[in-house]
Amino acid sequence: MKEGDLVTLSASAQDRDTLWQWRGKNPIGLIVQCKVGEIGWAPKGPKPCFKVEWLGSGPQSREGDWSWVASSEHTRGWYYRRDLKFVRLEKKNEDV
Repeated sequence: MKEGDLVTLSASAQDRDTLWQWRGKNPIGLIVQCKVGEIGWAPKGPKPCFKVEWLGSGPQSREGDWSWVASSEHTRGWYYRRDLKFVRLEKKNEDV
C-alpha cells in the first residue's frame, strides 16, 4: 500500500470490538501518509502504519470513535495494514 491508494476496512478491522459499529459497512478512504511506527496504548513494536482520510463517514481510528485513545492527535486516522484492504473497482462489461 502507498499514498493515494483507495482502501476500506478489512474483515479483521470489522471484527475488532472497537469498530463494532462499522460491521457490514464499507467506508472508502484515501491513504494520505505512510510510516513505520506504533498506534494505540499497547503497541507491540513498530509496524507499517497508514493514515486514512475517509471520503464519506468513517471511523476516527482503529481504536473506534468514542474512546480518548481514538480522539488523540497521535492515533486519529491511523491504521495498521491488517485493518485495511484495497477497494475493488467493478469492471464494466462493454460488448462492442
